[in-house]
Amino acid sequence: MSNDALYLYGIVKNEYDIDWAPQGIDGNPVFTLTEGSLSAVVHEFGEKPDLPTDVVKVKEQIIAHNEVLSEAIGSFGGVVPLKFGTVIVGKNGKSASDNLKEWLKEGKERLEKTWELVKGKKEYGIRIYYQKKQLVSELEETGELSAIKRSIGEKSAGVAYLLEGKLKSETAELLRAKVHQFKSAFYERLKGVTDNLVVNKSKLAINGEGDLLLNVSVLVRENEITFIKESLEKYADDGFSYHLVGPFAPYSFVENIN
Repeated sequence: MSNDALYLYGIVKNEYDIDWAPQGIDGNPVFTLTEGSLSAVVHEFGEKPDLPTDVVKVKEQIIAHNEVLSEAIGSFGGVVPLKFGTVIVGKNGKSASDNLKEWLKEGKERLEKTWELVKGKKEYGIRIYYQKKQLVSELEETGELSAIKRSIGEKSAGVAYLLEGKLKSETAELLRAKVHQFKSAFYERLKGVTDNLVVNKSKLAINGEGDLLLNVSVLVRENEITFIKESLEKYADDGFSYHLVGPFAPYSFVENIN
């Protein structure tokens, strides 16, 4: 095995090798290596490095990695991001750069298709919240639930206990249906702006303003995220709020690139 290695940040559409301006992880100079119409954004090592195990150091390097990707979006109009810690080495009598160019050549069709998806766009995370306590209270004051709630105080302890269970069960069922209705409505509104929409599984609320209704990532142009903000703000007085983060490199929309 050769002792040279390249650290990969991402792939851009570019036809020239460039000694690029930004510094990468640990201050390493970042440049592009090109094969045809595609360039890999890289820095080089004298030998394959051991990735750090110190949490603080890893965090610093992840931040530096993502800063290079952000610079790439600005300089090249987009980037196909590679995950943190991606390294290609010299082997089989070939240098790291030769192996990288061979990989770019072999994956040209797939990489160019991915590039067409991400160019001119950035990823944003959107979390939409609703007021669960308020919604439950509203549901309990409607229709049959309201009648059950009023009658609890008029019944014996045993009957009241059964009615409380019924009230809780039917409220939960109505709540699930209502939440599903809200989720579908917001999802369709976002789909009206972009087809590049991924629903995330995380259920952890981060702003404390309410319960998490929908957690998505979108891949959009700048004017599209402006439209999304304006659209979501219309529902701020209807018991909903939202938290938007980004922009990020489009990791959620790039699969099996490494």
